[in-house]
Amino acid sequence: MSLAEGDLAEISRLLAPGSASIEAELRARLSMDVFEWEDERPADIVLSPVDVDGVRAAVSWAAGRGMAIAPRGGGMSYTRGFQPQAGSVALLDLRGLRKIRHLSPEDRLVVVEAGATWLDLEAALRPHGLQPALAGPISGAVSTIGGAVSQNMPSGMHHVLGLELVLADGSLVTTGALARPGAPGALRASGPDLTGLFIGDCGALAVKTAVALRLEPRPAAAECASFGFADPVSLAAAMAAIQARNTGVTLMGLANRSVRDQAAAASLGEAIALLRGTVTGASSLLQGLGRATRLALRGVGKTGLPWGLHLTAQAGSSGTARSVLAEAVAAIPSHAAPMPPTIPLAMLSRPYSVRGMLGPNGERWAPVHGILPLGRIAGATRAVEHFFADARPRMEAEGLSHSLMFSAQDTSVLVEPMIYWPDSLRQVHTSVLKAEVARRFADQPRNPRARALAREIRRRLLEILLQEGAMMAQLGRYYPYEALAEEPARRLAHAIKDVLDPCCVLNPGALGWDRR
Repeated sequence: MSLAEGDLAEISRLLAPGSASIEAELRARLSMDVFEWEDERPADIVLSPVDVDGVRAAVSWAAGRGMAIAPRGGGMSYTRGFQPQAGSVALLDLRGLRKIRHLSPEDRLVVVEAGATWLDLEAALRPHGLQPALAGPISGAVSTIGGAVSQNMPSGMHHVLGLELVLADGSLVTTGALARPGAPGALRASGPDLTGLFIGDCGALAVKTAVALRLEPRPAAAECASFGFADPVSLAAAMAAIQARNTGVTLMGLANRSVRDQAAAASLGEAIALLRGTVTGASSLLQGLGRATRLALRGVGKTGLPWGLHLTAQAGSSGTARSVLAEAVAAIPSHAAPMPPTIPLAMLSRPYSVRGMLGPNGERWAPVHGILPLGRIAGATRAVEHFFADARPRMEAEGLSHSLMFSAQDTSVLVEPMIYWPDSLRQVHTSVLKAEVARRFADQPRNPRARALAREIRRRLLEILLQEGAMMAQLGRYYPYEALAEEPARRLAHAIKDVLDPCCVLNPGALGWDRR
């Protein structure tokens, strides 16, 4: 669609000055996914409203011209969550909606606009000794609250209490605790759970403009432990055993070799910054300083075993945290070896980072994940490892490497194979990385052969995880939704879509719902 000067002037009058742009570089940069798709294309116009009235005006304006509307938050998607496809597309950049509208420490509730990042929210809550009960993603310095709600997160979204939404016709709807007149209510569902309908919809049912979240006190103490394992299958089995006890510890599994590689590649300043933060994760300042010094002398992830399981217990007192950690550690098998808890301490000090979107030497990165019940995670991990063993010769020939990451939530464990390959960086990388990191890897050449193999490997891993019975979050246009649903569920989903967005202008292609 060719936009005339009059079109641009009209939408600019409806929004704040400078909130509409057809500048080529901006359109290309904001339309990018972290992964690279063969048929990707930029949006035709970028609309950047600064309040909910602006969102309503932007949606009405674009829908009235038959344009598809692609809602965008922090842009950290790697599953083609908002990328334009066929037809004319207006990219709706929601990062201008960043206000904290309502904060009640007494009620343990916050209403935050959808374009605020998780780091923004943490800064607003920290003076009150509070944090969101829903933990944000590791990319939370860039990722937005609304983006997480739209894409869903493996930890679940039960702490989302209500939503403010703009529908495809520009109308405004509130759900859950926000649907009650006056101050926000106490329940997400008093009757049908309408809030849940819009969680994980990838922006295909409505545009999120504000979110009500449950809050909790910031833990006063944290205790950490790490253990080495000989292989990822035994690590996954140990995670399932710990999670079955419902201790409340945070669990993460990583390859120790990748931890060592990343530590070696990190600058001295990055390493010092990580260690400096560890004092806040210990039960006392003195203990934290001593622990950080000992870890620095021992080295990051030092163990004779290639895989590490990292545990963090947080509580209101150090005694309670130690007790919780001890209960979890009791489930760890005797063949695991204790190792310095560098990684969980570092995660406590810097919970948000986008450095991991590149490998240690600037390699491009692409993950794929599966969420499995506790009893099936070991078998799925075994299938993934068998695949990598068979694919190793081809991968090594093109310079590809891989790692796995594990995390646990409720009655499931997530396994996330990650592919790394040498390739040039894209604007989506350089625009969010620290300047010195972006400069260090700026001159890497394009590598289409390695990228094509990474795409093939990633697709095959997805097939394996689906065969093992995995479910996924952050579906976008990559993970299947329609193909896995039974016919009655598909009919119901289509009926809801037809009522809310009959012309399919909201993020067409997401969840497999194309324009008709």
